[in-house]
Amino acid sequence: KKSLADSDFQGGGSEVATGGAESSIVCELTCAEDSFTSLVPSRIVRSPDDSRCCAVLFSPGFTSAARLSKTGAGSRGMQMPSHPIAYALIDPSNPKDSFELRRGKDITFVPSRGTGGKRKVTRAIVVDEGEMTVRELLRQETDDGVISWSEGASSELSFSSSRGVDAMIPHRAIHTSPLGAPRVVFVASRVVDGRTCLLLCGRPHLSSTADVSLSNLVAFNDKIPKFWLERREELLSFIELPNHQDDSPSCFAIATQGRVMILSSTLKPIAEYWTKMPASSLAPLGSHCVAFCSSSSSCGGGNAKIRYLSCIKERELGRGIIATMPTTRYGYAPHLLLAIRPDRIVYLSCHKGTRLIEHGENENMFLSPLPTTRPAFLLEPLTANALCQDGGIGADVSDNDTIQLLLRTLLERFGRKTSSFPHAEGEGTGSLGTGITQKVYELLDAFCCRQAAAFLLTGNALDATNSKGEALPPWLPVSVKVKAAGSCGNALRVLSSGDGYLSEYVSSPESAMASNLPQSSHVSAAISMQLAAEALNDGRTIEDVLKLLDFAGSEKSEDMLLQIALVRQQHPDAKVNKILKSLHGNQQAINPGSKENRNQIASMAAFSSKAKGIMKDTRLWTKQLAPSIQCGRDEARMRSRLIGHDTISAHALNQDQVKAPEHPWDYRLDDSKNVWCKGPFNRREDILLLDKFEEWLGRRRPTLLGKEGAEIAAESGEKTLADILSAAARGRDGEATVPDAIESNVLAEGWVRGVGEGRNEEDNLSLYLRFSEGGDEDSNWKGDGIEDLSKYRHRAYLCGAETLELEATTSSADEGEVGKVKLLHDLVFTETCGPEVARALYCEVRRGGSLDVGMLHSSEHDTRQRCTLEFWYQLPKASDVSGEIVLARRTLASEDDDLSKLCAASETDSLLWEVVVLPSGRLEFRASGGATLLSEPTK
Repeated sequence: KKSLADSDFQGGGSEVATGGAESSIVCELTCAEDSFTSLVPSRIVRSPDDSRCCAVLFSPGFTSAARLSKTGAGSRGMQMPSHPIAYALIDPSNPKDSFELRRGKDITFVPSRGTGGKRKVTRAIVVDEGEMTVRELLRQETDDGVISWSEGASSELSFSSSRGVDAMIPHRAIHTSPLGAPRVVFVASRVVDGRTCLLLCGRPHLSSTADVSLSNLVAFNDKIPKFWLERREELLSFIELPNHQDDSPSCFAIATQGRVMILSSTLKPIAEYWTKMPASSLAPLGSHCVAFCSSSSSCGGGNAKIRYLSCIKERELGRGIIATMPTTRYGYAPHLLLAIRPDRIVYLSCHKGTRLIEHGENENMFLSPLPTTRPAFLLEPLTANALCQDGGIGADVSDNDTIQLLLRTLLERFGRKTSSFPHAEGEGTGSLGTGITQKVYELLDAFCCRQAAAFLLTGNALDATNSKGEALPPWLPVSVKVKAAGSCGNALRVLSSGDGYLSEYVSSPESAMASNLPQSSHVSAAISMQLAAEALNDGRTIEDVLKLLDFAGSEKSEDMLLQIALVRQQHPDAKVNKILKSLHGNQQAINPGSKENRNQIASMAAFSSKAKGIMKDTRLWTKQLAPSIQCGRDEARMRSRLIGHDTISAHALNQDQVKAPEHPWDYRLDDSKNVWCKGPFNRREDILLLDKFEEWLGRRRPTLLGKEGAEIAAESGEKTLADILSAAARGRDGEATVPDAIESNVLAEGWVRGVGEGRNEEDNLSLYLRFSEGGDEDSNWKGDGIEDLSKYRHRAYLCGAETLELEATTSSADEGEVGKVKLLHDLVFTETCGPEVARALYCEVRRGGSLDVGMLHSSEHDTRQRCTLEFWYQLPKASDVSGEIVLARRTLASEDDDLSKLCAASETDSLLWEVVVLPSGRLEFRASGGATLLSEPTK
């Protein structure tokens, strides 16, 4: 197999491919009895207990007419696609050149009944080609490593041997353990009409350590669970959803041509989703959730999406979208979901078409797809799966400790991530809540998980005070986040989200610096007024109502605050909830544009609330106020300041005490446990870098953070350039050796990986010359060249070395410390020469090497499309310069050309670009196509 992106095509050049590979046909498999029917591999069955054993099933390439039953009565129906007729047992860890084909329709691996000697025996069940019996296969390995397969017991399938109308033909056998007991699910079709049925055979009360003989595994009676598919509906995929709770039965997920379903442990349907294209592969997302690929068009085109289906009863909450696949420009490309990992999706995109064989090409070559990887955010489906642990009914699960602990774990692993660590700027998923969707908050609200919603929203407990958690994500509607807030404090943080000063002021009006408040006509003020009304109807504390009315700042809210202050003055112990309800329900809203009573109400409310806290005699501040005090400023809202929390708390006497958060919500979420921080399966070096837009759409070879990137992210500070070069570019003993990592990055075609993709200056250096040979009297630098101090270890050579010298530097560059880095010198031209004389410092650039940057690169190597040249130069006197001086240039040459001839300034035939100094002193950049760029003089 050879990757298309790395292969050269006829006529020269390299074809850019985002996926695909060239594969050669090795041989064509046929049956000995029927040489006209070719065999094609159709399915792989792996042993769950032994990674060294798997079976490959082979199906006929073409099928003719429908097969007749052995009795000659009735048609057994056309099976499309045709079912396997042979299998081969293969050891993936020790592949061989040949394998043995065995007859059989299907095979499944089951737990072993015991051990053969001191080694475990791998056990399999094979459905015979005769379709009426099953038999055992035992894999044994001797101490010498010799592996042998032997046949064991056989058993007749009663549902297949029947001659009545209920007779069925088995096609597949799948081992399951829904209740801890090993059982076998048979996929069979009825002889009469060909309708497919699932049969859960076996004895349900067997334990995993009990007798698992063949007769117990395939036991059949009229009471065993069955599930009938629709007519002409075929089973494409069947998986058992993982379950780590011993006392809970496992569910099954199936896929047919038209739908995806989740079945209970007794094969009863729980949830289903109708698809327009067959979902031929399923990926489990927990014990009650499965992922699959669907398309919006029946022909495979349109929008392809990775969806999930859970066991939640409510239709709209039980399903959703994980990711949308990129649409092909021409034709359509069916997608095959391969796997879902904690942070990524792996799938195949098969673009169908015709490939023409050119003269001289291998006619046995065909194109096969390569998997694509793209990032995935699984908080929504995993939350749905967690809430299904209680039966999938939208009830209050706030007291279910198991679900609450599971939700906290999910929020830490897949929820909020408020720091970019370990990614750098322009990399990673950011810190604004990527992956948090509106459906997540709707799910938590439907199951009354207020604590979980508040933690996801702000990172704080439900009733936390004076906290500064940002409401995430910012792109969700405010109404959704306010509903998920659950408390007055969180609701105010949502309404003030995006304004740092306002958020601090709302959290602590007494101590924080005053901030501009929203106008009474602003949407946040209107929502605050609405929340105050809802708090009244829900019987919330008067303190929450006062805070919300205070933030609203409208004439109606100010009037209600004043009424509360007056009532509390006359009756300090009075309950004002009923009065507030009547005020909110009966008082008509005043026209916002009217100025009637605005200043009087605003000033009285502000003055009365403030005076109550500073005057000992509370009856003094209720007397008639002076007109000068009653006349306030004319502004958009009633007041420019909020009432302090202490003043509001004074009106909330005899209220219920706020309950402290309970476990597991009694401490803040730990962002460091996020999957985009710790890495999939706690491997930080495997985190997707996500530094390009293409990485989000899916790449065949996604860029990873890598071990070096993970180590850099763990460092507390950055090293200077001199420290980097002294510690990494050269060994501590001063010997220049090529690192093994560089050699391993060089491909067979000569391309060096990772050029321009580094995270710091060290990784992105392609050439670094300090001319340190000038400080070594024994160095033959005129003949051996100048050493490159970067990790690539290039060698720069001199043309016309007799007129060149190395002298102590006169530039302002850092010379470095003696003993730590090699000292800096200047390359000096001692004689003046004309444009036809070759005098220069040159370095060979091979195609695909680390210096092959700048021009002549496609999007496949987009990091090589740009480069930076940094050097210091000093010009001679203006009187000594009569023409242009070439500072740097790049030219094309073949391997047989004399590179020294290209060093003459007049040799411009193979020029790609150059930077020259004009007699005026200005710099000019010239490209081979005639484009120029002239520098501007400094002012």
